[in-house]
Amino acid sequence: MLAKNMSYTFLYGSSRMYQLKRFKSQTKRVSGNRYKRHGVVYSNEEIINEKEIKEIKEIKERIVKNNTDFTTFVKKIEHNKVKDVYIEPPSNTLIYSEVNGGIVIYDKTNIVMTEKLMEDMIDHNVKIHVESNTVDSTSNFLSMLFPLIFFSFLYVLFSRILMNNGGNPMLGNNNSFEFKDIKTDVTFEDIAGIDEIIYEVNEYVDFLKNPNKYKLAGANIPAGCLLYGEPGTGKTMIAKAIAREAEVPFLSCSASQFIELFVGLGASRIRKLFENARKNTPCILFIDEIDAIGKKRGNSSIAGGNDEREQTLNQLLTEMDGFSTNDGVVVIAATNRLDSLDDALIRPGRFDRKIKVPIPNIEARRKIASIYMKDRPFSDDVDDIMIASKTIGCSGAEIKNIINEAAISSVRNQNSTIQPDDITYAVDKVSIGLSRNITYSDEQKRRIAIHELGHAFIGATMTDFDIIDKISILPIGDAGGVTTFIPDESTLNLYTFEYLINKIKVALGGHACEELFYGESKISTGAISDFQQVTNIAYSLIRDYGFSKEIGKLSINDKIISQETKYNIDKEVKIIVQKCYEEVYETLEDNKEKINSIIDVLIEKETLNENEFNDLII
Repeated sequence: MLAKNMSYTFLYGSSRMYQLKRFKSQTKRVSGNRYKRHGVVYSNEEIINEKEIKEIKEIKERIVKNNTDFTTFVKKIEHNKVKDVYIEPPSNTLIYSEVNGGIVIYDKTNIVMTEKLMEDMIDHNVKIHVESNTVDSTSNFLSMLFPLIFFSFLYVLFSRILMNNGGNPMLGNNNSFEFKDIKTDVTFEDIAGIDEIIYEVNEYVDFLKNPNKYKLAGANIPAGCLLYGEPGTGKTMIAKAIAREAEVPFLSCSASQFIELFVGLGASRIRKLFENARKNTPCILFIDEIDAIGKKRGNSSIAGGNDEREQTLNQLLTEMDGFSTNDGVVVIAATNRLDSLDDALIRPGRFDRKIKVPIPNIEARRKIASIYMKDRPFSDDVDDIMIASKTIGCSGAEIKNIINEAAISSVRNQNSTIQPDDITYAVDKVSIGLSRNITYSDEQKRRIAIHELGHAFIGATMTDFDIIDKISILPIGDAGGVTTFIPDESTLNLYTFEYLINKIKVALGGHACEELFYGESKISTGAISDFQQVTNIAYSLIRDYGFSKEIGKLSINDKIISQETKYNIDKEVKIIVQKCYEEVYETLEDNKEKINSIIDVLIEKETLNENEFNDLII
């Protein structure tokens, strides 16, 4: 695997069956639909004991839902067939019993209870039983009680949330959300490697200290300063240093603090923030990660674009350059995604200055390293230049982390001072990943050594390429082994066609060397990341950099590309990669004996640095 260096490198109800209990007298079913009615044969004695009444009730509960029509029920009353009527208010359904040939039949019907119907039942000696339905009453009560409890709980919950946020968010009464002055000890001396940026922002310090000098000259301090760049480059530190050097209050917040569930709450907090700032003028108002609320408008999930985030952004735009006066308040914001910000936010009048904070170069890294090396014991073999040379492409935050990891490594190794090996370990840990404690077989070690030597040997034969840093067969991160190169900083971001072709060849070296020593059918899958790198570079040559006679000097947009052009690009990419692979294989084949002699040395030492490898290939 070709490792990246610092700059290189996913219940129809339940199915119950009912069975009628037998009374003391004989029980049988009445003919007809077995699910409609159940008949019970009784003696002529009246049913008076409670047990029988309970059993009758159980039978009633098993009567099916097919009802007798109301007209039939009235006629049965007139013919003296109805014996008992059971009414359970408030239902309009009643259950009645009729006697037919000594058989008591239970049925039910839907009725409209009227005074005449009651009189007819009394005139025909129908016994009327009015039953109180305690269970249903309780169920009805509970069914009304549950929603009451639920909504009461929601009311209490949201009341507490609103109390914590200072009142009704729709009215913007957000008194408890305070933005307080943060004391900072960061000065410009603590920020190294960005002298041109410090010179630019130093005018803010002078304005906050001597505002009258600028007013006499008719000059206004720039309305706002937007710091943008890669993560960890020191944007927050610059804002703190400005406040510390100017000796003014420093109000700091993250833009994510304004994103809330309730529409209007974020806008309320924006108003509160600027109210606090005006009370503390002159002051620095710092908004970190402003892209959380400052993204381009027009992609709202709510029709009309009036969601919470956009209302918050609208309020911020008004506060920064609306009817309010912000004299003495310097707004500084930071973001890693300048391209995602709304155009109205970054226009002059809101942010007059947009300053890019870049990744430090070697001199800047040396100065940053010297700051973090203070009060730490380093051996004589470690200095700021050595750390700067090993941290190409690192931000200031990464350099700080590397030095701290090196200090931890020295303690783990029980060294009194931080050694070069500790720095190397820390760089690999931060840039590639943790070392893995895996024991490889001899054959696995040999295969990894052959693969990594393929990368290294091709890289060493190139005139326009980077310097080898080290070759290792120790597993680290996701890799079984690594080969790292140190790029020439003077050519960073400005590559020639020859350099990019050489980079493709170096990436293919591992796979080609495996084929040379094992044959095509015995090659492993260890080159997967190498092929990804090869594909990206080859397509960039054709689509982005214009290095194609067939396609021409064009930058191809995938969204508007034709099928013919896409076919031609794929064809040219295959030609470039195949030609590079053939040349790499031929070079390795010519030097197979030399490579074979280095394999055992690499397996024995596990890691070779630049000087050790160069001595072996001479």
